[in-house]
Formats: sequence, C-alpha cells, structure tokens
Amino acid sequence: MTTPPLTVGATVRLMTSLPYVKTAESKPMLRPGTLVAIGETGTIVSCHPGRSWGVRFSNGTFLIDSVNLEAIEE
Repeated sequence: MTTPPLTVGATVRLMTSLPYVKTAESKPMLRPGTLVAIGETGTIVSCHPGRSWGVRFSNGTFLIDSVNLEAIEE
C-alpha cells in the first residue's frame, strides 16, 4: 500500500511532537508546539519552499516540514 502524495487540499496527520510551530501568516510567529498534538489531522492549504507546507489545524494554520506529516486517505 502506498501513501498518498502531499498536495494542496490533502488531509494530513502530524506524526512527531514539535517544540514550536511557525504560523503561516504574512508575519509568521513562533508558537508553542503544544498547539498541535501528535496525531491531529489537518488540511494542506499551501506549499512553501524547503519541503514545508501550510497546514490548517483546529488551532490555526502553521508551516510544517513534510517529514513531520503523513498523508491520510479520505
């Protein structure tokens, strides 16, 4: 079984605990990593350079590196 690719609109799950997360705003800010729990699902809303994605979670939209995400089938 193959994992679906990471693309805008895909549903993803956070796979690792992060010490902090960066907001995906015009003026990004570092926020505590506790805002997004391991296993929380979100939707990719944008692609950014350096293998990072803008992901909308329940507590906001954050820039997350692709190695910390797993695409899930809907």
